[in-house]
Amino acid sequence: MTIANDVINNDRGLRLLAANGLIKLKDNIGEFVTQRDIAANPKSLKIKELEGVQVVRAINDVDFIVSSAQTVALAGIEPNSMGAETVKDKKYALALVTLQGRENEQKIQKLNNLLINPQVRDFINQEYKGRLIPVF
Repeated sequence: MTIANDVINNDRGLRLLAANGLIKLKDNIGEFVTQRDIAANPKSLKIKELEGVQVVRAINDVDFIVSSAQTVALAGIEPNSMGAETVKDKKYALALVTLQGRENEQKIQKLNNLLINPQVRDFINQEYKGRLIPVF
């Protein structure tokens, strides 16, 4: 199986494997987990870490991959999910970020208000069919 090697997606993938009972993570782990934090691997999974886009490209060479459904869909593959993140996994949400001191500027506030508009949530839900989850 393959998993992304960048800090965020590696953490996401390992936590998803653990949440679905494929591995067990150690107790008292840090903010971001790595393979060193695996306490048990009862299925003897061979986890190969690849650069993000390479994970999807390896799909024909491994039993399964751990990748975002959106990345899989963009690669032209119909996602066949064995497990998924939920709205409670806000740690990985994309966010509007600006420099400190600019957060109250009118144009920043306008953009923020547009992004959190319920119509945007509806669009995301309709267009991405669960591959992206709005958390606002």
